[in-house]
Amino acid sequence: MFVFATVNSRDHVGYCIAQKCRVKSNGLPKDLQAALHDVILRGDRVEAMSIGLYGYQWFLRSDTTHAYRTAQIEGSMNDFFAEYANSMHEIRCFAFAPDPTGYVAVVCHRGDHSTTECKWHNVPPALDALLMREAHHGVRHVTMGNDDSYVVLMESGTVWTSGIPDALRRQLDDAAGKGRQVLTVSLSLAQPDRYFVEFGDGYVDFGLPARWHRDIEEFVRDHPSEMNKKVMSLNRVLRGFITAQGWI
Repeated sequence: MFVFATVNSRDHVGYCIAQKCRVKSNGLPKDLQAALHDVILRGDRVEAMSIGLYGYQWFLRSDTTHAYRTAQIEGSMNDFFAEYANSMHEIRCFAFAPDPTGYVAVVCHRGDHSTTECKWHNVPPALDALLMREAHHGVRHVTMGNDDSYVVLMESGTVWTSGIPDALRRQLDDAAGKGRQVLTVSLSLAQPDRYFVEFGDGYVDFGLPARWHRDIEEFVRDHPSEMNKKVMSLNRVLRGFITAQGWI
């Protein structure tokens, strides 16, 4: 799992990368960092995380606990969290929208935990129209990014996108042509051309600031696995290319 963070301004961008009980982060909101530290000390697995624009809002769920902060005293988002106050484990995915009052949540169906339902509020118009049309088919994962971009992963394997970086588009098109599963995608609410995508076969692709590469390489090198080997190999190839493109 990879999450982008912006704190105070669009130019201050951080991240968190997590794999089961292993976490590495940089530039997170202080209160989220404290909550994440508690999760790590307990040896919990980080299972879901999302950070709103400027870091004013965030959501964190581990296998045993949860924490969140909203910038609103009242409203649809607070109503949603109040509804799930005693069942946060049912929230499979939570994504903040560019509008600070907006969100998309994928939750277990109350009557059947093997299925999910999607709840959303104040999302970009194109995404709202898509969810109105497709959500009943089963949404698995949603991410929203800069300039109303989004990626929606369906339970069926269908991938819906709008406004995403060209490099990510090529990766998703290639995966669709080869029948490869897309596990997760993360877009940055603050900056275009930033993304992180992980596929079912362990392959990872990204558009990230070059200054983050060493930390991410250390994270995967210290916890070797088949997926990590592919991440490290890809990083070595992309390091010079991304720097040359000015993604710093």
